[in-house]
Amino acid sequence: MNEILRFIFLNIGKVVGVILGLLIAFFLLVFGLLKTLFIAAFIILGFILGKWHDEGISLKKLVREFLNALKIEKWQ
Repeated sequence: MNEILRFIFLNIGKVVGVILGLLIAFFLLVFGLLKTLFIAAFIILGFILGKWHDEGISLKKLVREFLNALKIEKWQ
């Protein structure tokens, strides 16, 4: 057991790559290409929102700044 854990930690990139490849293949077989891409898009969106939350970036503040920028550009 100790040797298996050591192998996993020494080759973590390979192990994660194999697991991700297996998951992608499974999703493609079960759901098809478009549904898999739809799921992947929401996974990426969730990752980005979680990253922003961890970094202390407020989604409300971003939206408010974006809308203010639209208002300024619209009236100039």
